[in-house]
Amino acid sequence: MENTVRLTLSEEILLLLTQCIGKKLHALKYMSLGMERSAYGNIGLLFDGLSLELSNTLIVTDVDGKDDYARLKISTMTSDTPTVSLEDCDFLQETIEDDVMDIQIISDVVTWEGEAANWRLEIDVAIEVDMKSTAIVLQKDVWFSEEIRILEGTDYQSRLLPINTGWEFEPESNATYSRSIRSLSIR
Repeated sequence: MENTVRLTLSEEILLLLTQCIGKKLHALKYMSLGMERSAYGNIGLLFDGLSLELSNTLIVTDVDGKDDYARLKISTMTSDTPTVSLEDCDFLQETIEDDVMDIQIISDVVTWEGEAANWRLEIDVAIEVDMKSTAIVLQKDVWFSEEIRILEGTDYQSRLLPINTGWEFEPESNATYSRSIRSLSIR
């Protein structure tokens, strides 16, 4: 028997993201972790006439004895500031001012043989915003982390976390990993 767990964006959210194609992305707004270019938990994406909040929040999901998985979620923001995850934090606002040409979802699938069952985990791990002059990728850190990494440039794929980062399987688990990228502009 195979147990499948999907930690993926809903069809409704994918349609919301599709509405951002052709708009100008004005800025990213987030709480910096003070290292590299990353945010803790939430990032605001400020588009023409639409502000979205990307969050990477821990949820309780029983998958082979591990129960804390971070899941990407997107919602509309009623102000231009994301939800505060930490007390006494300052938000950074990075000006972008570029036209969105496409949005792509980067997803991983991990399968393994557990003690009592076989498992398949489908998880959206990053959102790529392709623009006229650059690309910005917002990638969740390892499966249990609320950190969101911010990568910029067309060479981002070499800087994505490897698909097997953070997973610790015994050799006999026969774990397999695959990654896919799907464009929202060709829906």
